[in-house]
Amino acid sequence: MMNKIIQKINIAILIAVVSGSCMKEDVVLENPQEYNRPLNFAAPLVNIHFKAKDLLERIDTSAFFKVDDQGLLHFHYDTAFTAEWDDLINFEDLSYSANYDISPFNNVPMPFTFTDTVVANEDAAQRFDSLTIEKAIMRLSMSCPPGLTGKYEITIPEILKPNGLPVVFKGNLGSEITTDEDITNGRIIFSHVPGKSFYTLVYKVYVDTPKAPPLHTNLGITAEIVDLLPKTLFGYFGQIDAFHKQHEISIDFFKEMNISETIQLKEITMDITVDNYFGVPLKLLFDTLLFTNETTGKAVNVFINNGNNNVFVDAATYAEPIVPSTNKLSINSENSNLIDGINIGPTNIYLTATGKSNPNGETAENFVETSTKLNGKISIDIPFWFKTTQYSRTDTMDFDFTDMIDSTQIDYLDELSLYFKFNNGFPFNIEAQAWFVDGSYHKVDSVFPVDGGELIWKSGVIDANGIVTSPSKTDVTISINHEKAKKMYDKEVKFILVESQVSTGMPGRPEFVKLLDTYAIDIGLSVEVKSGSIKY
Repeated sequence: MMNKIIQKINIAILIAVVSGSCMKEDVVLENPQEYNRPLNFAAPLVNIHFKAKDLLERIDTSAFFKVDDQGLLHFHYDTAFTAEWDDLINFEDLSYSANYDISPFNNVPMPFTFTDTVVANEDAAQRFDSLTIEKAIMRLSMSCPPGLTGKYEITIPEILKPNGLPVVFKGNLGSEITTDEDITNGRIIFSHVPGKSFYTLVYKVYVDTPKAPPLHTNLGITAEIVDLLPKTLFGYFGQIDAFHKQHEISIDFFKEMNISETIQLKEITMDITVDNYFGVPLKLLFDTLLFTNETTGKAVNVFINNGNNNVFVDAATYAEPIVPSTNKLSINSENSNLIDGINIGPTNIYLTATGKSNPNGETAENFVETSTKLNGKISIDIPFWFKTTQYSRTDTMDFDFTDMIDSTQIDYLDELSLYFKFNNGFPFNIEAQAWFVDGSYHKVDSVFPVDGGELIWKSGVIDANGIVTSPSKTDVTISINHEKAKKMYDKEVKFILVESQVSTGMPGRPEFVKLLDTYAIDIGLSVEVKSGSIKY
């Protein structure tokens, strides 16, 4: 922002200087040898007025600027992160395949009865109680021994159809069998043993006595849940590291606005807001909050609450729809070293976070609805409340002197004086030196006669809160005598090179100041030309 203001001022000065130098357009000496009267005139040329808020309309990042109730300008940036339901829990492969000997010659009473279990929870610390199903197919595939006939009945007591009845497959044994049962809108009521949540397959197989011995007596069975789209899972999800997230924030603001570490910001707030739609309490531990400046190589690790870098996130409330809990961690200069991170002018912020479920040993039933997420938002707010003593910049502006004035006018010119009047309502001083330079940027002469520059303007009057209460007036005179003008013409001056240094507060006593959208500056320019007889 300050970069843009200074640049705008320099452009305004350029416009004024160019306007005052365009004698070619105003006075034309067609026959200088016959012109024997001195040319002298003085007149106002330019009056410029602009406010801080006018600049926001002219910069690419204006969408990131906010103005608070007091008129203080802020840079504001938002970014988001999420956690999905499958970051929190994982299902094992809910399918099962096995072979069973159904030889009718083993003197085993009919029917053959087998029972197997299909474990659902991947983590033994988690317990699944029930799962409502958005969409799924229960599929049974059988490979029967050739030559054997009979009947089968397979019951899955934990998987319930929408009518509340368990899934049952019945039929006649054949060589190859595939049969489906639609369990959309059904439920799974899991059975448990310590460390396992599962559903059960109960087989009953009736085999007829064959007329001739079969080639083999192995019955192959595969049971699987196909195209499973779970809806809501209830259970206990353990006291574990449920997920680990990494997030990178790229910030162009400091680079685009040319804000360097020579500008010290007073405050920054970083709010991390979490809307938890999961029915499980969490503790978000921010393992890393790292600010880096890729240009300078500087980096700052930010520590919150003396290293207690976490926020407790309450569980959501089960209802239709789910009622999320909203939780917020506000990081600022009071509870962290965040201001050190922002004062390196970061280009990137790296954030890593671990979510711990049931962090305080909670034992209440948890739930997760797969259509919901944990939604996080990171909001960075930087008020333009700053100080500086060393902020410097260099601007180059077009100033083709040979195009503004011709040789006949140079011969008659005694002195050209430009009188600037600055009425500054901004809270900083600008001290500058400007140089007339040629097309190769070699310095031809200085604009100001004082080595080290001249105070172009002084800060407005600042109160104890860093706010300008009234503007300050500064008068600056730029004089170009005949010898200097001749030198500039002969050396073909093409540009003005402006080297500026900015300080806040009173000169030599930097103060923290606030940049309000109502601040304004007025620049007035008048010109005086003195000429006489031709110079040889």
